[in-house]
Amino acid sequence: MRSEIRSLTGLRGLAALWVMTGHYIRDTPTDLTLRYVVNHMYIAVDLFMVLSGFVLAMSYDADFHVPLQTRRMWRFILLRIARIYPVYALSCIACLILTATGIGVWGPPDISPYAVALNLGMVQTWIAGHGSLNAVGWSISTEWAANLLIPLFGLLLMRPSLRVSTLGAACALAVLVAYAAYGGRGGPDAPPVFGALTWYSYPGALVRCLTEFMFGMFCWRLRRDAAWTVRFGSSIVLLPIVIAMAAMTLNRAMDIYFVLATCIAIVGFSHERSFVASAFASLIPRWLGTISFSLYLWHIPLLRLEPTLEDVTAYLGSPDPWLTGNLATMAIVLGLSAVSYRWIEKPAQRRLRGAFGV
Repeated sequence: MRSEIRSLTGLRGLAALWVMTGHYIRDTPTDLTLRYVVNHMYIAVDLFMVLSGFVLAMSYDADFHVPLQTRRMWRFILLRIARIYPVYALSCIACLILTATGIGVWGPPDISPYAVALNLGMVQTWIAGHGSLNAVGWSISTEWAANLLIPLFGLLLMRPSLRVSTLGAACALAVLVAYAAYGGRGGPDAPPVFGALTWYSYPGALVRCLTEFMFGMFCWRLRRDAAWTVRFGSSIVLLPIVIAMAAMTLNRAMDIYFVLATCIAIVGFSHERSFVASAFASLIPRWLGTISFSLYLWHIPLLRLEPTLEDVTAYLGSPDPWLTGNLATMAIVLGLSAVSYRWIEKPAQRRLRGAFGV
């Protein structure tokens, strides 16, 4: 199977667009339903984690069928560093500069030397009481933890029989559900809501993202070994699942069910057999998926542009400066993300892989 599935690339791209839109129009003054949906964009991170586990399990499947070797693990770590670190580190430095100069970013973050070192090491979410320079960096930190634990996850989910693997995934689900019994927050000042996956700091963020990464790996195992999963790829299954996922964004208590629906959707999309998958594999979603990593990391540093552009559009006579200011800012983010992908992300990845000899 090819290392990248077009419909999954599109799914990742639309999720990244949702995150950006959620952060930019979270204070929409008009539509309460729209405000609730965009403020629920944090659930896209859960989709990212399941999808990341699926794609990495698919891409490195052969490595799980041989005894663990230090050389193979070291190669995997170097490849992941080359993939995620350059743009992540640059975005952290940009946020550090913006904070130190008084311009500020969403947070505001701790810029003490210790906090900066934790962020540049991608370990800030592993330690209680430490936030991210780039507000979305907490999820990169948890994904880095998942990458380092992938040999263990492989032993639990990829090498045993499918029955044992299913038991391992069920245990991961039980851990997530048990932790959800404490209840995520229904909003900044709202009471706890059972099932809401709103944790973005230690230890909840690690529980949330590591278990979801395991779900993604198991989804690939199921996709590979269970022929009946091809039924998930039909429009009869995928269309209701996608509609149900959209409806679940209206209720934070449905977050856990959203994750389970995501697992079915990812397996279904991976078969690429339906018009639903074809829609997600179309040009614009796939382009968004291509630049999604840069888009995810750069939209927070550029958030401070919005008030300025709102004033500019008001001066130019816009009937709705708030809307046009946000749209202009998001357009700039998309353009910068495309440039970042073309001139930073890909060249840095090639050079680091060459320097690492991988």
